[in-house]
Amino acid sequence: MVIEDEDTKFGDIESVLSGINLASGLEIIRARTATEAESLIEIGGIELMVLDISLNISAGSLGPLRGGFANLGGLNVAERMYMHGQSLRTVVVTGFEYFPATAGTRQGSFDLISLKDIEARAAELFGTDLLGCVRYSSEGWDIKLAEYAKGALEK
Repeated sequence: MVIEDEDTKFGDIESVLSGINLASGLEIIRARTATEAESLIEIGGIELMVLDISLNISAGSLGPLRGGFANLGGLNVAERMYMHGQSLRTVVVTGFEYFPATAGTRQGSFDLISLKDIEARAAELFGTDLLGCVRYSSEGWDIKLAEYAKGALEK
């Protein structure tokens, strides 16, 4: 399952996964929102989850405040899975190196969370099911994603 709200990024991820899935016959399913992802996780039968950290959240408590987007919507999915005792082999994918964390104390300032911080938090939630973290569009991102996915599908 690929949890990704951006069409271009989904297409690129799908291309990478299709290249390794042709032999195994696995179906690639897409969730565009946290709500869709949670529904598919409940149904089950998923062998690998590719999770976008800056995921679009469906209309809800943060929707009106941020235009429907949460800076770390993908982490919301991971935290809910953790709270419900659900686990899937997961690769975290994001196009960003840093994320806004909280409003700063000075006007116009804010704290940042690095991709390494996100990976550490994901490791706390997924444990050994976290296969890795990939920065989309960085050099070799597609090779890393393919390696992580192959490792998950061979287990």
